[in-house]
Amino acid sequence: MKYIIIEIQDQMDPSWNKEFPIIFPEEVSHCDVAKIHHVGKRVLKSAGFCLYDPKHGWVAVGKSESTGFESRPQDSKILNECIQLTYAKIPHENL
Repeated sequence: MKYIIIEIQDQMDPSWNKEFPIIFPEEVSHCDVAKIHHVGKRVLKSAGFCLYDPKHGWVAVGKSESTGFESRPQDSKILNECIQLTYAKIPHENL
């Protein structure tokens, strides 16, 4: 899987700025996903690949050649926090 991290910025309250991951299949270009999600106050912060490790959860690795961005140490934490929140909102019968 591939991912990008975007930051949504709030000009009225910069302390609110939040980073969110977007995960997608390897067949899709990082650059294409970044272009689609670069609207308004959204800023690309990083891009790379994500692998699932049973002990550590999602692990961010590598670099996107199409954007020039690479994985940062905090990306694994962002991926795991956001994915857990998403799964918590999905009814168990849909998993």
